[in-house]
Amino acid sequence: MNSEEEFAALLCHEYSHISFKHTTRSLFRNLGTYVILSIVLSDINGIMGVLLENAHTIKSLSYTRALEEEADRNGLKLLIASGVNPSGMVNLFKHLKEKNAGSIDVPEFLSSHPLLDERIKYIENEYRNKYNNYPKNERLASIWKKI
Repeated sequence: MNSEEEFAALLCHEYSHISFKHTTRSLFRNLGTYVILSIVLSDINGIMGVLLENAHTIKSLSYTRALEEEADRNGLKLLIASGVNPSGMVNLFKHLKEKNAGSIDVPEFLSSHPLLDERIKYIENEYRNKYNNYPKNERLASIWKKI
C-alpha cells in the first residue's frame, strides 16, 4: 500500500466482512446446500460427490463476489463517515491491479472477487462529484507513519 488512505480502505473493507458476518453466512449457506443435496440424493459419494462439490463451488463464487461488493460499498461508507479520502479505496484497487499486471486474467464467473476494473468503476461512481474536499487526516497519517 502506498498511503494511509489505502490502508484505511483495506481495514474498512475487512471490517465490513466481519460486521456483516460474511464468513458465518457463507458457512451456513454452504452447509444448507449439502443438507438439501444429501436429503434429495440420499447418499453423496464417488464421482457424484466430486461433480456436486465442483458445481457448488462455481455457484458459490457469485455469492462470494456479492459479499465482496457489499464489503467494498460499506467500506467506502465507513471511509467517508470517518473523514478519510475515499479515493484511497480506488487507489488500493489500482495498486492491486498493477501488482497483478502480467498474470493471467481469470473470467469473473470463475473468480471469488469482482474484477478490479469493475470494483474501481462502482467505487468511483459512488463518490465521484459528491466527496471532493478531504483535508489531510493527521491522526491517520500519524498511525501510518508508525506502521
